[in-house]
Amino acid sequence: MTIIKKRYPWLFFRRPPSICGIVVLFWGCLFFSSTLIAESFSSGVFAQAVMPDVLEEDTCSFSTPEVTYPYAQLHASLFQRDNQKPLPLITQTLYISCSQPIDGMRIWVNDMAASSVTDGDPTHFGLGQVNGQGSLGYYTVTLANAQVDGESVSLYQSPDETGIGLPQSSVILQSGQFHGWATPAGALASGQQFTVTLTISPTLNSLADTHGPLVDGAELNGDLALRVSFGL
Repeated sequence: MTIIKKRYPWLFFRRPPSICGIVVLFWGCLFFSSTLIAESFSSGVFAQAVMPDVLEEDTCSFSTPEVTYPYAQLHASLFQRDNQKPLPLITQTLYISCSQPIDGMRIWVNDMAASSVTDGDPTHFGLGQVNGQGSLGYYTVTLANAQVDGESVSLYQSPDETGIGLPQSSVILQSGQFHGWATPAGALASGQQFTVTLTISPTLNSLADTHGPLVDGAELNGDLALRVSFGL
């Protein structure tokens, strides 16, 4: 568990659901990291957002179980000549607990391996490169089963940080979009305990996209920075 003391009205949290591993001829693994690193806004960029008086007890803690899925049969034959190959899903729940009610808990992402995504789909996050500029594949992340203070709520997606999109039961993380907890009526959900299920869906590319077979093996190297912001 990581506990973050709130010194600004908005905080960033670099939460990398890191998909990594080794793809060799006969084995591999997919790993979802639970590392959480706090970052704050640059005061030069958001000088007007600084709160002059903030109580030390204003904190939020983040926790999530670490999930490792071993692909004992991940070998070269999984990479098909013309078709992509879905891999088993990985699911875990993100828990956010705050010391006082929070308004507007939001999530957005930055794909550190975006250069390995070849189709331009903003819901696809890269799994790394192979054979020079070949792409190993991609994964999507679906948010669902959102709750605030133990009560089921909706999720929304919006291109505007201050806007609220249509309330939905689930949303797929998308680059350039903000995602958050909302009431069924379309208002920001407020509370102290926020939870949401994240389901990672990896897909291996065809040999056409990997630029040939994986003769020397390769690394599954996904790195997604998941950022959370909130206001009191």
